[in-house]
Amino acid sequence: MAVAARIALGCSPLAGADHSGSRSAEYRDRFAQAERVSEVWDAFRSAGGRALHLVDDARLWAAWQTRASLQDCEIWLSLGTGPWEPWLPALATRAGSRAIMDARAADAGEPLDEFAKRARDYGVRPWVATRRPAALFRSRRDLHHVEGVLLPFNPAGVLMDGTPDTIARLARERVPHVVAAMPLGAGAVRFPDGIAYAAMRFPDVVAGTGSAEHAEQIARLEPHLPLLAHDVPLRRTAAAGVDIAAYPDEVILTRDHRCLTFGGAAVRVWDELATPRTLAGIISTVAETAPPQVAGPALEAAIAGLVLRLAVWGVVERAWP
Repeated sequence: MAVAARIALGCSPLAGADHSGSRSAEYRDRFAQAERVSEVWDAFRSAGGRALHLVDDARLWAAWQTRASLQDCEIWLSLGTGPWEPWLPALATRAGSRAIMDARAADAGEPLDEFAKRARDYGVRPWVATRRPAALFRSRRDLHHVEGVLLPFNPAGVLMDGTPDTIARLARERVPHVVAAMPLGAGAVRFPDGIAYAAMRFPDVVAGTGSAEHAEQIARLEPHLPLLAHDVPLRRTAAAGVDIAAYPDEVILTRDHRCLTFGGAAVRVWDELATPRTLAGIISTVAETAPPQVAGPALEAAIAGLVLRLAVWGVVERAWP
């Protein structure tokens, strides 16, 4: 399992994308004002966020260019069928930036060679996006022109044309790099479970939100993602400033007048962390007695998400270097 190197803040809610669900119209109205967009971006950046995913939307692009605090962020920009200027010259000035052929163009069969050549001419890394990853991996023979693929990936299978295991297997076989998008399944998967689930498999994750508070929470996950590696031993620890009350069927953590309470199978995870255990080992142990209706990706995501939340709270750490 690869551990995410980066969480980029997605822009689907900011652009009012249709797959934002029932809130798409609300988002379009709210983020028609550039200052509302900037509030979300600034919260992400102030919490340590380092990468933004944008689309070739003049409104979003202009809003980004006016924010001096965001100029050191990596930009992952999805582009349609063209023309690709002036996007590529502007993108070329940003270290680590990526030009991504839009999923609509790629899934319609748009050739990748010319796009990749134009991007590289400007010193920009070429990628491709898809909304049908299984079909793309099985049918496209020109993926060698790009560095990687941005694809939907979440434990619920939302907007995916295959199971998570199938998509992950095909990705490993066909491309060297993947960005997992829509890890929360347009609201179908609890935060941060979907992000943790995707991060266990792919090197980068894109997660979007229409909330400044949520954007800050997304950014704060990134430093803890290395704990999700299959070979990293974990343990729980009494963090300074966190009060822990543990009962047979419930655990309550309190910090800065905030409370995190969990029970049921989550208590089993807490108990497993009393001694050094890897995340993979904990998932395997808990799965042995889990009811069928919660087994598989849903259980794995829930456990990984809980471990990630506990790490952010400061009560789970690497057992040894």
